[in-house]
Amino acid sequence: MDDVGFARLRFGDFELDTAAYELRRQGRRVRLERIPMDLLLLLVERRGSVVTRDEIVERLWGKDVFVDTENNINAAIRKIRQALKDTPERPAFVRTITGKGYCFIAPVTAPDDQRTDLSKAIAKPVMIAVLPFENLTGDPEQEYFSDGLTEETISAVGAVNPEQLAVIARTSCMRYKRTNKTVAEIGQELGVDYLLESSVRREANRVRVTAKLIDVRDQSQVWAESYDRAGPSAIAIQDELGIAIARKVTTGVSLQRAAALRHVPALEIYDLYLRGKHTWNQRTQPAVRNAIEYFKLAADKDPHYAPVQAHLAIARASLPINSDGVPLEAWRTARPAADEAVRLDKNLAEAHAATGYIDYFLEWDWQRAEQSFRRAIQLNPNYDFPHVMLAHILTRTSRPTESAAEMAKARQLDPLSAPVHALAGHLLFSSGKFEEAIEPAKTALGLNPNFWMAHLVLGEVYECIGRTVEAIRELDRAFESSRNSKPLAVKGYVLARTGRRGEALDVIRRFRNTAREKFVPPYNIALVYAGLGHRVAVWEWLNRAYDARDVHMVSLPVDSKWDDYRGLPRFQELMLRCGFAGQ
Repeated sequence: MDDVGFARLRFGDFELDTAAYELRRQGRRVRLERIPMDLLLLLVERRGSVVTRDEIVERLWGKDVFVDTENNINAAIRKIRQALKDTPERPAFVRTITGKGYCFIAPVTAPDDQRTDLSKAIAKPVMIAVLPFENLTGDPEQEYFSDGLTEETISAVGAVNPEQLAVIARTSCMRYKRTNKTVAEIGQELGVDYLLESSVRREANRVRVTAKLIDVRDQSQVWAESYDRAGPSAIAIQDELGIAIARKVTTGVSLQRAAALRHVPALEIYDLYLRGKHTWNQRTQPAVRNAIEYFKLAADKDPHYAPVQAHLAIARASLPINSDGVPLEAWRTARPAADEAVRLDKNLAEAHAATGYIDYFLEWDWQRAEQSFRRAIQLNPNYDFPHVMLAHILTRTSRPTESAAEMAKARQLDPLSAPVHALAGHLLFSSGKFEEAIEPAKTALGLNPNFWMAHLVLGEVYECIGRTVEAIRELDRAFESSRNSKPLAVKGYVLARTGRRGEALDVIRRFRNTAREKFVPPYNIALVYAGLGHRVAVWEWLNRAYDARDVHMVSLPVDSKWDDYRGLPRFQELMLRCGFAGQ
C-alpha cells in the first residue's frame, strides 16, 4: 500500500486523528487506551492487508518480549471493537483472519487535502517513566530530598528533546514508590518504553546518585551511571541524567534551555526548595501554607533562583482556589514572584505557567494567560500543568475540541493523577457533557477516594441529571475532605432548587457567621441565593465577588447553574466588566 496517507482519516462515523493521537465519533472523543490505539493505527495503516500477530507483537512490544502478548492482543482487539461498536461475527471494521491475524476492512477516506506521511504521523515520542528515587540513607527525614530529586529529574528529562522524548508526570510515577510490581507491569500500566530506576544517598554537602535505564520490552538494562557530587554541582545531576537518557534513546538532543547559563543556588537553598515542593505536593490547606514558608525562606536567602520564585507564585495564587484564601492578598504577593521568575529565567516553563495561572484566576486576562501557558508548553511539552490550565481557558472560550486535546495530553502525561482526571471531568461538566463527566471523576476517586474535587464534580453532575440524593452525598463528601466552601455552596444551591429552602438559608447563615472570622468567597453566597431565586441578593453578592476578585467568578461563562440569568442584561454587563464576554 502507498505509505502516503492523511493526518485525519475517516471510516464510518469515525475519524482517526493520527496527529492528535485521538479517535472521534461524530466529533466526540472516543476513549481508547494506548495499546489498543497503537494497534488501531497499525491496522488502518495496513488497511486491506492481513496484519499477523507476529507483526503486531513486533510493532507494539518489540522482539523477544516477556509479556503475555496473546492475551494482550486479544484484549486490545476487544477494546477496539467496543470503541468502534464492531462485532467479530459481523465485522464492519476489523475482521479476524483465523490462524493468521486481523484485517481492517472498512473504506478509509481523508476529510481534507493536507497529505502527510502516515508512518510519520503514527510515530510517537519515546515514553519514559522516572520511578521514585530510593532513599539509601534509611532516614525517613530525607524522603523529601529523594522525592524532590525524582520530580526535578522528571522536569529535566521532559525539557530535553521533547519532540522525541515524553516523560510521565510526577503524580503517576510516585504511585510506584516501594512497589513490588515488575518492570513489565509498570511499563504496561503507564504505557512507557523505558523506566529509570535510581537511588540517592545524601551526606552533609555530598550527593551520590546511581541510575539505570531499563527497556520495558525485554527488561534489559540499556544504560547505567553513577554520580558523586558535592556542593552546588550536586544540583546539576538531574540535568546530566536528562541529557544522558535523551542521547541513549533518541536520535538527537536539543536542550530547550541552556543549563550552563542558569543560576545555581547553594545546596542549602536547593534543600529548602525541595522541602517546599515535597510539602506542596500534599495539597492540604496546612501543607500549602507550610510550602509557602519554605519557598519564601529560600527566596529570601537567594532571590535569584527562578524555580523558587515560580513555585512561590503558584502556591500563593492557589490559596483562594483550594483554601478560601483572600484573592486580592494572593494577587499582591503572587504577581511579583511570578514576574521575577520570568525576569530571572525567561526559558523556565514553570515561570510562564505561574504568570498564566495568575492571569487566569486572579487578573481574568485569559488572552495573556493563554499566551503564557502556550509558552510554557513550548518550553517543556512534557509539563502537564500548563496543558490542564490551557484546557480550562479553551473550554471557557468556546473551543471544546482544542480543550479536549489538551486535557487528553495531560492525562497521557499523568495517567494515574487523581487531580488530572477530576479536572478532565470538571471540563466535561463545564461543556455540558454531564454523563461523560462521570467516568473521569470516578477514575479520580479510584486513585484517591478522598479527593474532594472529584466528589465535587460528581455532585454537580448528579444535580444536573436529576440524581439529587447522590448529588448531596457527593457534595457532603467533598466538603468533609476539604473544608472548602465551594461544595457547601453547591449543596445550598441544590437544597434550594429542590424545595428545601430552610436548609439552603441555613447554609447562607453559616457562611455569614464564618465571614466574621475569615474570608468567604462572595460568589458562593451568590450561588445559594441563585438557587433560592433571590435576584436582588444575587446581584449584591456577585458585585462583591467582582470587587474581591473572587476566583470562582471564572465559572460564570460555563456553569449551567447560571443559565436562568445568562440572558439578562445585568448578567451580560457583569460578564463585560469581568472581561469574560470579549474573550
